[in-house]
Amino acid sequence: MNNKDFIEEKINLYFCTLDHNCAETVLEMLSEKFDFPLDKQVIYAAAAHNGLGQYRAQCGLITGAVMFIGIVAQSQGRDKDYINAITYGLAEIFDKSFGALDCRTLRPAGFKEDNPPNICKPLAIDALALIIDYIENSDLF
Repeated sequence: MNNKDFIEEKINLYFCTLDHNCAETVLEMLSEKFDFPLDKQVIYAAAAHNGLGQYRAQCGLITGAVMFIGIVAQSQGRDKDYINAITYGLAEIFDKSFGALDCRTLRPAGFKEDNPPNICKPLAIDALALIIDYIENSDLF
């Protein structure tokens, strides 16, 4: 399955059907995409990474991605300098592509009950394409 089809299918599953937040969705999708199982506690830890508890701070899309990168790199015995460098690179590309790293900017409507369902789905699709491409073109796998 190509990346576009994978992203669309898994976004619909995790984000829309299972109602995972952005960080949970990214972690689940990257775990599947790169065949790197994650402990359920990692997914549970991402539960509050929806703009940092809806405070509209750090976006869960980037948070989930850097959590995944850190876990994979650590499992390979990579040092913190490597982890910092690869996550810095992703943050830089994400920021340039989407104009921010925080929900306050990326989701200006905030978290309100009258928001349409899955308001971040278009952003999530684009972000996952960027994240997967970044990881595939890194030396992480």
